This record gives sequence, structure tokens and C-alpha cells, in this order.
Amino acid sequence: MRSLWGKTVGTTWARAWVARHRNEVSARTSKALSDKRNAASTFGEIKEWVSELGEFLQEKRLPPWAIFNYDECRLVNQGNRLAVKRVHAADRERANVASSRGATVASLLSFVAGDGAPFLSVYIFRASFAGDDSGAADFVLSRCQSRTRSSWPRFYGWTDTGFLDAATFGAVMDLFRHEWEVRNPGRECLLLGDQLRAHRQVEVVRSALKHGVTCWWLVANTSHFLQVLDDKCFACVKKHLPVLSDQSIVDALLTNKSARDCVLQAVYEAERLSFTHTTIRASFRSVGLVPWDPTRVLHLARVNLGMDLPSYGVADVARAAAAAVIRLSHDRHMAGKKKVVAGRAVIEKRRIYSAADLVAADRARVAAKVAAEKAKAAKDAQKEATKLQVARDKVEQERQRVLATCRLCTSRVHRGGKLWSVCGCGRFRVCPMCMK
Repeated sequence: MRSLWGKTVGTTWARAWVARHRNEVSARTSKALSDKRNAASTFGEIKEWVSELGEFLQEKRLPPWAIFNYDECRLVNQGNRLAVKRVHAADRERANVASSRGATVASLLSFVAGDGAPFLSVYIFRASFAGDDSGAADFVLSRCQSRTRSSWPRFYGWTDTGFLDAATFGAVMDLFRHEWEVRNPGRECLLLGDQLRAHRQVEVVRSALKHGVTCWWLVANTSHFLQVLDDKCFACVKKHLPVLSDQSIVDALLTNKSARDCVLQAVYEAERLSFTHTTIRASFRSVGLVPWDPTRVLHLARVNLGMDLPSYGVADVARAAAAAVIRLSHDRHMAGKKKVVAGRAVIEKRRIYSAADLVAADRARVAAKVAAEKAKAAKDAQKEATKLQVARDKVEQERQRVLATCRLCTSRVHRGGKLWSVCGCGRFRVCPMCMK
């Protein structure tokens, strides 16, 4: 076994070393991250983001209660209990498909302020809609609907999938702007969020900016250490939710009550216990956003990217060694990935393919796909041109009909008869009845 300082030691010495520093070293299950989160260009993007955000905060001088963070999490029914899952991009591959299985109960979108106050929460449920985008849905509301100092407004919405889509997020932003203007008329605020596609809509951002709400997104692939709600708030929800859901179901069964709505009651209670002023302020302080601490943000970037880590003790030395191992693993994986050719081909049973056959089949598939897309684009362009020509012909026919109409009665149309009186230019026509 090789130690942190490059010396070869035995297993007995390693166990004794861990026992002596048990208070400084902890063991946990590793979680694989996406390759994009270990990219070398991420640190440069973070430095640029820190510089721009620092200039904006210095210029606007916003108070903590005017700096907001929002994020979405999934509430899924997994293993006969509720669990909290992160919301990923639709095109992102999962490392383990089995880990993401579970029926989505709802999506929770929360807005919190830098002074530790929850601003509002939006629950997104799944529903079936008819052709007119309307349908019937059962709902269970939280008992705490009145506005007090320790509570915040909760709102509810429904989509086809139970996830927040672009249209629903636009409605949520309208709601946020309305609440902000009612509580703080004429004031500006900063709204920090991640780079989900549904959050980055030009019209929504432009409309929010007109009402004093500046939308600012985190650097791509950094939400696991810069997202405020992911730091402690959703972690507390994840801790309280399974216990409360189990307790609610057991209480309902022992009292011979319906357990159908117990899960949502557990969600409301877990949210109330988790979104406290202390937890929210600690989350903002932990990621370095409120109060603004660029040194803290860059330190978190170095720790998560494994770059130039300072050593202040045994825990930092162990963390640096682990980061170096992860970095080397990432480099080896990327180097090996360049030597592998991946593709897709149509195969048949009882037939053996060579590498050249598979590569040729993949190239033919890609070429056919490109040709089909070009043909489809050309066909769509031809359809559009045909529609424009039909519209032009219709306008011309209407113009000719107006010219061929009698100028006196405006009811008869000249269809070539010789009894009509027509001027030399052909623009003025009078029917025989009007000529009398």
C-alpha cells in the first residue's frame, strides 16, 4: 500500500493511522460525476463568472434580501417511501439506470433569499389533459395557507410529465415578478439559477428584466458545489422526508385512515422543517454568494476540480490525494476514449461482422440520416414556397375581381360580356343595367 507521501507502508500502519485521525477523516461512498464536470476549461469559466458577478454586485449594491436562488428537485416514490432526486437535463446519460427508477410524485421549485427567508414554493404535479389543454385533477393542499412570519406562499401547477416545462416556468416567473413587485415596489433583485433549458428563455428573461428582476445563471456543470439549495436545504429535505413519509403512512394504517395523501403531507412538513432561516443563510454562506466571497467560490472550484489545493491538515492532504486520483482517472479515460470508435449499425442474427463492416454501416447510416434531413428540409421549403405562391395567387385573384366589379352597383362582376362599358385602361367598368 502506498501512502499519501509516496512511501510504501503496510496495512497495519494504515489502519493505525486512520484510527489516530478518525476525527479528521471520514468514509463515504463515492459518486461518479459527469466528464464535463472535470473539464479543464471549467475553472477559467468560473474565474470569468466570479469577475462579472462581482462587478454586478458592486455596481448594484443589492441587500441580501434582494438576492435569490431557485432550484428544482424531484419527489419520487421509491421503495415504498418518498425520496428526493436531482433534476437532470433530458439528454444527459445516467451512469446507473436503476438508481433513477421511481414514480415521480411531484417536482418542487423553491425560491429563497440571501437573508434566510423562503420567498415562495411551487409544486408541479402530473395530470392528463384533453385537447383543449384542460383536465380534472385531485389535489391536497398544505394546512399552512395563511401568511405569517414563519410561513411562505405555496403555489401549485400541473404538466403532462410532472416536470417543470418551459411554458410553466414562464408562468412561474410571472408569479415571482408579481410577488416581488407587491412586496418591494420599485426595487431590483438578482435571481440565480442553473442552466436548464426551460430556465433560459429569451422572452422570459427580457420580461423579467423590464420589471427589475435580473436573471443570472451559474457556470455550466458547477451546480453540485455552487447551487445554494443543493448545499443544505434539499439535503435537509432528503433527510426528513423518508422518516416523515414512513411515520405518516404508519399512523394512517394504525388509525384505519386513507394513506393515499400521506406522502404529500410528509412533503409539506419536510419543507417546513428544512427551509429555516439558519439553514438558508448557512447555504448562501457556504457557497460564498451572500455575503459575496469570491475567494470562497474559487476555493470550492479548486477543491471540486482538484487544482492547486492548499494543505491545512490531514483532511486536506487526503482530499488532495483523492482529487489527484480522480483527475488521473479522468485523463486516462479521455485518452482511452480517443482510441475507441463508437457508432450504430443494423445487425442480423447468425452473421459475423468485421470492424470495417460496422464502421461502414455506421457511416452509411449517418449519411442516410443527413440526406433524409436535407430532403425533409427541401420538402418543407417547397411546401412553404407553395403556400406563399397560393397566397399571392389568391391576392391577385381578389384584386382582379375588384377591378372587374361594376363601379356603380358593386354587385355584378364582368365575365367577358360585350354589353359592359369598359374604359381604355380597363380599370373602370359599368354593367348594362347601370348604364340605363
